[in-house]
Amino acid sequence: MEIAILVIVIKLRRCRVLKLIPTQILCYQAFSVFQKTRHLSMWFRTHWRYTVMFTASIAAIMLNGQRSNLSVAIVAMTQNNYVVGYGNISLVQAKSFNWSMSDQALVLGAYFYAYVPMQIPVGYLINKYSPQNILLFSVFFSSVLTLSSPFFADLGPTIFAIIRVFIGLFSVPIFPTITTLIKHWAPSNKNTACSTIYFICLTFGGIVAQPLSGLVSSNGKSSWKNIFYLWGCLGLIWVPLWSYLGSDSPEICSKISKKEKEYILRTRVVPMQFKMSIHDSQVNNELEDLCGRYCIYLA
Repeated sequence: MEIAILVIVIKLRRCRVLKLIPTQILCYQAFSVFQKTRHLSMWFRTHWRYTVMFTASIAAIMLNGQRSNLSVAIVAMTQNNYVVGYGNISLVQAKSFNWSMSDQALVLGAYFYAYVPMQIPVGYLINKYSPQNILLFSVFFSSVLTLSSPFFADLGPTIFAIIRVFIGLFSVPIFPTITTLIKHWAPSNKNTACSTIYFICLTFGGIVAQPLSGLVSSNGKSSWKNIFYLWGCLGLIWVPLWSYLGSDSPEICSKISKKEKEYILRTRVVPMQFKMSIHDSQVNNELEDLCGRYCIYLA
């Protein structure tokens, strides 16, 4: 590896700017970067739980962009664009869709029609089936539908609203899946750190989604289509990455080290229902007493 670094340094010396830097300093900096990169790679290999959690949390950025992209795209889809010409002449670029305000409200709210009521049923399914596969297929299908959204928009607001309902439906598993993965992967003293990774990515997705969507749709009459193409392609790029790096739990992961697996299994948080089962009778008595007092107060 050292020989390869020396060869790279010799080739870099051909650059006019780098010729001004002494060879010893250039070699020292190259070796320093190599050592830091190797240490970082070794750290991720011995802390595979963070690799899994970070890769899964990137899905929150993708789905956040697929959720909010329409709020930016609909401006270009339904409003006239005025282009100022010479003198007092102004050219008007026609809007792509002549949708009424009720049609716009329909397609903007359609995402949440299935997203909100399906949270509990999907959470039940995640406890029975593979969280990795559920998250994989949900991002895949939502990305495919996002990528094909411009085609369905041409068919009318009703068809487009139905597609938005399905995009919201396939986006439901993100939060239940992440919480399940945290339960499986996080040691008791690292639970907050793993949760923070998800919430950082979720917040970051909300920060960059709309500005990035506005940037790619700023040129041309049909540039609003680029918003859907962007977030659809990013989601499809994430799918094979998660398929390779993701896993349901440390027990079945082949990439985690034996030492880290033993550490996670030894320090993993005990599910709450087992802790509560010890004091079930006491808790029930306290709840009955509290309900009785509340009923007397209402009477």
